[in-house]
Amino acid sequence: MPMVREKLEEQRKKGPKMKIRTVVYIVLAIYAGLIFFNQTATMNKIKGNIGDLNKEKAVVEEKQDKLNKELENLNKDDYIEAIARKELGLIREGEEVFVDSGKEE
Repeated sequence: MPMVREKLEEQRKKGPKMKIRTVVYIVLAIYAGLIFFNQTATMNKIKGNIGDLNKEKAVVEEKQDKLNKELENLNKDDYIEAIARKELGLIREGEEVFVDSGKEE
């Protein structure tokens, strides 16, 4: 019986150490899980921001293309003439202007 008693005493001594280890492992596992879920939420938020920024980028690039085409046309005589006629009401020498009196403005 003395041997059984010794084993029981050894287990009692190891018992609290095992419980403390188990608690520490559980706490670490919970902490790691919380970090993982927090990182996942942050990544999803960032992916949403990237999507919004890509849409905005596409709109800006489209606007830039339109402005570049207009810039190319600014040096062409036909474009300059069209703008002068449309916005300034200019006419060429010898042309006659007819005004539609029934047209509402």
